[in-house]
Amino acid sequence: MALKLKCLRSLDINISPNPEVVKKAVSVDDMKEKMQSIEIPAVEYEEWRRVEVEGKKKMRIVKLTKGTADFQDIILNQYSLFLGHVSRVSAQYKVILDLKANLPMGHIILQMDFAENFTCQTMDEIQSAYWNATSVTIRPVVAYRRNEEGTMSRKNFAFISDINNYNSTAVLAILKILIPFLKKILTPI
Repeated sequence: MALKLKCLRSLDINISPNPEVVKKAVSVDDMKEKMQSIEIPAVEYEEWRRVEVEGKKKMRIVKLTKGTADFQDIILNQYSLFLGHVSRVSAQYKVILDLKANLPMGHIILQMDFAENFTCQTMDEIQSAYWNATSVTIRPVVAYRRNEEGTMSRKNFAFISDINNYNSTAVLAILKILIPFLKKILTPI
């Protein structure tokens, strides 16, 4: 969205470059009204796209050109999606805060994520090792629980795997390791 706002600003539309500010102040109807001032036949803008680079698909910023009407449709559609996304994120954030605030004794909240893939390298490696490097994924996990004093405590974990899947099977594999471990280290309340 920041790239789209940058483009709108380059077209002399009075709008903040910050998506956080815009989402609070500009409705979809307001955005539609702001774009009515575009008087050029075509608009050049930038967008993140997955493109082929050296035989691999990579995310890059690409320049695109659309007719003004098509550009306006794209902006309105993406802005509407953006507002929906922000709304869901806000709702999820409120729910997790509420869960943490009201977490019963003996219960645990697990938050998991997938960090990007990393290439393992050996210090002073020979050149052929560079081309045969192993890629791993780091999967951070935070376990929250209420301790005996009633305050929230957390324990951090990092799972490193050479399996670079980002699906439910990977989550299940982590849980199969993590849950028995948590049962051992966390004394029952």
